[in-house]
Amino acid sequence: MGRINVIMGKIDWKYEIILSVGLFAVITLVLPAFKVENNVIWLAGIIVGVATSVLVGIKIYFFKQKLDLENSISKLLDDFSEKAGSMVNPMFNKISTMKEPERTYAKKIITEASRRIEKIADGSIYLNESEYFDEIISEVEKTLKDETILAVNSFDARRFIHDPREKIYFDKNKEAICSRNVIINRIFIYDDIQLDMNIRNEKLSSIKMNIVAGINIFIVLKSELNNLKNANELCEDAVMFGHEHDNPRLYIDYQDKIDPTRISHGELRINISDIEQFKKHFNTLKNMAISEQDKLNLLAAI
Repeated sequence: MGRINVIMGKIDWKYEIILSVGLFAVITLVLPAFKVENNVIWLAGIIVGVATSVLVGIKIYFFKQKLDLENSISKLLDDFSEKAGSMVNPMFNKISTMKEPERTYAKKIITEASRRIEKIADGSIYLNESEYFDEIISEVEKTLKDETILAVNSFDARRFIHDPREKIYFDKNKEAICSRNVIINRIFIYDDIQLDMNIRNEKLSSIKMNIVAGINIFIVLKSELNNLKNANELCEDAVMFGHEHDNPRLYIDYQDKIDPTRISHGELRINISDIEQFKKHFNTLKNMAISEQDKLNLLAAI
C-alpha cells in the first residue's frame, strides 16, 4: 500500500483531472439543458466514472512497469560497479606495492586492457592467433546451406600451403562447399611484381588450389593498386560471415612481421560502419579483378 501511495504521488494527474471535470460538467450542465432524460444522464456519469478509473489504473500500471525497469537497471549498474570495484581496487593496491620492473609491466598490461575495452565498445574485439582461427573455423562449420562467405586475401597466398591452422581452415572451406553448397567468394591480391619466380609460382599454386576446391576466385594485381590513395583500406585481409542476415561478423587479420605466411593476430568487427565499408571495398576489388581468360593465362604458367 505504501508503494502505491508513492507511485500515486509521483504521477502527474493534471490531464485526467481536467478531462474528468470537463466531462462531468457536460453531463450535469449541458445534457439537462437539452432535456435529456435523467436515467441517460446517470448512465453517462457512470460511464465517465468507470472510464476515468480504468485510465487511472492503466497509468498506474505503466508507471509501475517503468519504475520497476528503472530500478532493475539501477540495481544492475550498482551490482556491476560493486563487482568492478571489488576487482579493480585490489589490483591497483597490488600495483602500488610493486617495485620495478614489475610495476612497469603491470602498468603496461592495465593500459593494454583499457585500450582493448575501448575498442570493444566501438565494436572491435581483439583476437590472438589461436582465438582468431578458432573463431573463423567455427564460423565456417556453422555456415548454413547455400549461404555465402566473402573473403579478401591481401597478403601471402602461400599461407594455405605452409600455415597449419590455415590448412585446417581451408579443409573446412572445402567441406562446407561439398556438404552444404556454401558459396565462397575469395579475392586474392596477387603480387605481380614479385621477382622471385619460385615464390610467384608457389603463390599461384595456392590460388589454383582454391579454384580446384570449388571456391570462386577473383585475382587483383597488386600493381593496379599501388597508385590508389586508399590501397591499404582496400587491401585489409578479411573474411565476412552472415552478411545475408542481421548479424554479419567481419574478421580482420594482420600479417606476422617475421613469417609472411602466418598471421600475428586478428579482430572481430561487428560495427555496422566497418561491415558496410568492407562490402563496398569488396565490390571495388571485385570490379578490378582480371578477366577469366587472363586468370587462366596466369595460372597456366605453373
